[in-house]
Amino acid sequence: FYACLISGVILYGTAGYFLNEMAAPSPSSKAPNSETPKQQTFEKSSLVGTWKLISQKKAGVSQPVKNYTLTFEKNDNCDNCGLFETFNGVKDRTTYTLLNKSIIMRLSLTDDTHDNEYRIVQIDKKRLVLTFVYLPDETTAGELIFEKK
Repeated sequence: FYACLISGVILYGTAGYFLNEMAAPSPSSKAPNSETPKQQTFEKSSLVGTWKLISQKKAGVSQPVKNYTLTFEKNDNCDNCGLFETFNGVKDRTTYTLLNKSIIMRLSLTDDTHDNEYRIVQIDKKRLVLTFVYLPDETTAGELIFEKK
């Protein structure tokens, strides 16, 4: 009886060991950030200045590039920072708010009917890339690429 009991315990323990070794590693046992892309952070001050539109896409299709610039004013408290849109020589003042990696603003370029969220995909000294959805349907993806003037 004891021989069977001991054999069963050894067999159960050995099977458990091999099953554990063959199992997929748990997410917590992976190296940190091994499969997640590095998130880009940005300084709010890098947004300040004038940006010229160089590319616009709607549902993945390139749109004709318009004579358009955005000028973000410097403000330490960006709950309603100043923003100028210049569209075919006509300058219009509006506001923007920074929220994590997004800019909340209403642009005439994209025919926004109310404030829209523009996600910052890339920002550096030369380039600003924003993604968003066209309003009011909220199903058509858009992309705007700007170059710093």
